[in-house]
Amino acid sequence: MFQQLLPLFPTDTSLLTPYIGVREQEGLVHYLLNGLPIYSHSSTDHLRFRYITSHLLLQGLCKNQDIVDLFHVSHDSVRRWKKKLSEEGESAFLVFLKVVAVIHRSCFLKCWLVYNRS
Repeated sequence: MFQQLLPLFPTDTSLLTPYIGVREQEGLVHYLLNGLPIYSHSSTDHLRFRYITSHLLLQGLCKNQDIVDLFHVSHDSVRRWKKKLSEEGESAFLVFLKVVAVIHRSCFLKCWLVYNRS
């Protein structure tokens, strides 16, 4: 069975760069710019993690190595997701999220119908 190990999110605020910090608190990962929140996502939402870190890279706010060092992910995956965002844009990430939402919604409806019939 597949077990996802990475990325590892810091529980205390760790600095990605001198002005960007990352912190996990109660299952949410917060990205801070000079102490103010700029992004957040669930600690299990790896697609949003990839989108946010790729966005930070494309904005020039950090380097690939900063992401690799802080989250312990591979250099190739950081480069691959950055390239995906730069070439395909946000829609490459959002289309996948919409498909997942539809799948979850249909599973929820099936479970709800089964539950209410019994």
